[in-house]
Parts: sequence; structure tokens; C-alpha cells
Amino acid sequence: MRTRRRGFTLIELLVVIGIIALLVSLLMPALQKARAHAKMVVCLGNNRVLGMAFQLYQINNAGGLLAGHAWHTPALIRDNNSSDSVQRAWVAAPVNENGVGQHGNPTTEYEQNGIRGGRMWPHIEDVKAFHCPADDRVSIGNVGWRSYSMSGGLGGAPAWGIPENKAINHIEELAYPADKYIIVEERGKNGGQDWWNMGSWVVNWGSDPKGWGDLVALWHMNGINLAFADGHAEWYKWKDPVTIEWLESGYPQPLLADHVGNPDMSYMVQHFCAKP
Repeated sequence: MRTRRRGFTLIELLVVIGIIALLVSLLMPALQKARAHAKMVVCLGNNRVLGMAFQLYQINNAGGLLAGHAWHTPALIRDNNSSDSVQRAWVAAPVNENGVGQHGNPTTEYEQNGIRGGRMWPHIEDVKAFHCPADDRVSIGNVGWRSYSMSGGLGGAPAWGIPENKAINHIEELAYPADKYIIVEERGKNGGQDWWNMGSWVVNWGSDPKGWGDLVALWHMNGINLAFADGHAEWYKWKDPVTIEWLESGYPQPLLADHVGNPDMSYMVQHFCAKP
């Protein structure tokens, strides 16, 4: 005689669903943290790649260093009549398929064209190395593929107190390459809107005391990935709650974290690539 199987009652099903929902709610923070950590690790790897490419360039160019100002077209970078720092630009500005500058129309395609037109490109040849997976500007507005900027002390940034005589142009001008960062994560803004990372990344070298010039991205667990002149990369955790609050708020007041005793500002100034 065939026995009839008894199914789950509605109450039993609701209990099971409730248990599953509870487990998901308990696991979700851990999963989100793991995902954020994975993105940080990928980004740190990108920084190592960029740092090694920086090293390869100076090895192949008798110690000459890449310059950080990202504004020139590939044609200008390769023009022998251009200044030395322009000819050493690590990346070019966004350009269309004809090499015409698209500074005001920086789509992902044009930005990637600019990356290929810089002096670092032959040592990497992978546009993914220039993009942090935590940088969501591309998915939001098709702008901001390049997540990293180079220190303005490399090649100079006169508007920020780094004229030619204070710029770093040769590896021998860096007494301790492992102590000076060359690549910074930056979320470029223009009028409060996400934008491409124009120019270079700088501290206000001409002020007294020195302080923040450009701002940084807050993509990795209240910290930032940095690549250094010797080729290594590391994650620095922001120490001052004011720095984190400032970055989370979209930094409407540039001087909010620019105060005496801020260890984060002190760190970025101390390890900046420029002559005193």
C-alpha cells in the first residue's frame, strides 16, 4: 500500500525562509567587505604595474623620469620641438581617433586613446592597468577611465609652487626612491561633477606650511593605494577622521582637512616627489 508523503506546511516554509533571510543578513556585510578588499587588491596590483613601468622607463632612458602632467596630445609629446617635460609625459590628454585633443569631451574611448599616446604605454600596453575596479565614474557618466594621477613634482607644476628648479627629472635626484610616491588615486572633479583626471596630482608646494593641493579618491576602506618610485606599492590608511569626513562629503571645502597636526596631510607632503 502506497503511503502519501506529507509536504511542508505554510508555517514551516515561512520558518525556513526566515532562517535563510537571517543568514543572508549576517553574511552580507562580510561579503561586501570581501568584495571591497578584492577591489583594493586588484588596484594595488595596478599600482605595482605602473610602478614597475615607471622603473622600466628610467632604465631605458638613462635615468630620465616620466613627467606627470597629463594635458598634451600624443603629437605634441612626440614633437622634438616640445619642452623636455612635455616629451616625457606619462599619458596624453583624451584624444579622438585623429589625435585631436578632447579635453572637454573626455569619453572612455578618448581617454584610453590618450593613455596609449603617453610614454608609459610601451612598458604596459594594457588600459586595464590604469583603471581601479572601485572607480565607478565610467559606469555613471562614461568619464574617468584613468583612476590614477602622477605626482606633479615629476616634471613640475609651476602653478602649485613646483617650477623647473624644484621638479624631479632624473632618478639620481631622488635620494630614497622607496620613500616617494609617484602614483595617487584621484577622482577628478569639474564644477562638482565627475571628470577626467586633468594635469597631475599635487600638494600646494608653494604655500607655507605646505598642504593639500589636489584631492584624492576614497575607494578602499578609508585608505588609498600609492605607487612609489622604486616600483613598490602600498595601502595607506587615513588616520584623521576629519580627512575621511572631508572626502566622504565630496570635499566642498578644500581646506577642511588642511590643518596643522593632520597626520594625513603631513604624510602626503613628506612623501611627495619634489625638491625642497
